[in-house]
Amino acid sequence: MKTLLILSTLFICSCGGSKHDSNSNKNGKQSIIYCGENFESEETIKLYEKGIRLSESGKLTEGADILREAIELEPNNALLHHERGLILSDLKGNIEEAFLELDLSIELTDDKKTKMIRIENRGLTHLGAGNMEKACNDFHIAKEHGNCQQYIDEHCK
Repeated sequence: MKTLLILSTLFICSCGGSKHDSNSNKNGKQSIIYCGENFESEETIKLYEKGIRLSESGKLTEGADILREAIELEPNNALLHHERGLILSDLKGNIEEAFLELDLSIELTDDKKTKMIRIENRGLTHLGAGNMEKACNDFHIAKEHGNCQQYIDEHCK
């Protein structure tokens, strides 16, 4: 399952410099755009960054706990649920909770390309958990994004 955490951290590192544009969210409230996602507060961004740093340093439980705190502040933030789900998938005994987080992140994501990436990541998590049928279903859904054909060829007959 280490591959999944690597996917997560690669995404995090690639958005490190894109922070702090302002925008109005769906409810007309002012929001902060960070990593392509709308955040409602700087406090949530700081918790997000701390949770990712802890996870990257191998402190997965602590990282997941900090992301839970961020989710309590912004329960509709898809990125928080996605990253927490990927981290939980690396922790033994947390796979069901990981899938709940990943499912919610997909449900909350409006951008189609981002949604397909999150479906692909959920498929990789299913693959790591030995759920071949669910993995293949996700890969077929996300295939339109363009990165899943290799997984379909290798794992889905």
